[in-house]
Amino acid sequence: MENVLELQEVTSEQVIIKVNANDPLTVAKNPWVSSDEAYYTITRGREHIFTVIKKDGKTWSFHWGYSGYTLIAESVEQKKSKVLQFIRNNGIDIETHSK
Repeated sequence: MENVLELQEVTSEQVIIKVNANDPLTVAKNPWVSSDEAYYTITRGREHIFTVIKKDGKTWSFHWGYSGYTLIAESVEQKKSKVLQFIRNNGIDIETHSK
């Protein structure tokens, strides 16, 4: 996972992660990423918005937190789980507004 995701920026509001999945073998080994994804952002605090930014600038997102959640597919749940594990492994708490 360390080769696929790279911590780009951590602010009090969000975590930005760069996606390094530029070849089919990387995608095959990590089927929860797509070669057309450039970045993930996850907001910090009681509410979280996970946004996928594609290389062409288009985005899609889903939400979870204190007030509820967006229903997501199992494949998206796997992406969320892997990215949150990466964030935890880097010592970042997304439940608070500080690193």
